[in-house]
Amino acid sequence: MKKMVVFEMDNTVLHGRFIDTCARKYNFRQALDLLRNIDKNSISLTKRICSFLKGKPVQELIRIADEMPMTRDLHEVIGELKARGYIIGLITDSYHVIAEHICKKMGGDFSLAYELKHIDGYATGEVIIPRSFYFSEESSCNHPVCKTNALRAICREKDVDMENSIVICNNDNDCILHHAGIGVACSWRSFTEVLEYAP
Repeated sequence: MKKMVVFEMDNTVLHGRFIDTCARKYNFRQALDLLRNIDKNSISLTKRICSFLKGKPVQELIRIADEMPMTRDLHEVIGELKARGYIIGLITDSYHVIAEHICKKMGGDFSLAYELKHIDGYATGEVIIPRSFYFSEESSCNHPVCKTNALRAICREKDVDMENSIVICNNDNDCILHHAGIGVACSWRSFTEVLEYAP
């Protein structure tokens, strides 16, 4: 019987949100806050936020993520989870080039995230939301894009029953927590409590 633990990246594995860290570095924090207040369409907002990264070197963006602190007991918890036979991954509405780097850094097996388009090593300011995030006839909620849909897709790919998945993120209102086998709202301060839920 296969088992899986999925972490959110922002405010869970990492201390803070990647795009907020970029906003501070590149001085678009005020514009970002304004955009979040006026655009309540999740797809439109995702695409407009990505435009702030146009022209930024991808390797520099990876370095920004690399400098963000990670939860202190992350590696110990992942090591224990792997010893118990769990597949480990990230599902995030951040960017795949960043999520994949963080996934490798933490010792995970896979990452699912949005695709940051880039040419010759520079972000174009465009993003592609993978089909696995979009609403479908199998969806458990009515959101146009949702991490629950991505969880269902990766469970199918890895041959893991949804009931055998554990999801960890910091927001107890995130619907992925309610559709996984076990949902744990867990801040970046500690992941040790996750082991209590993982047989």
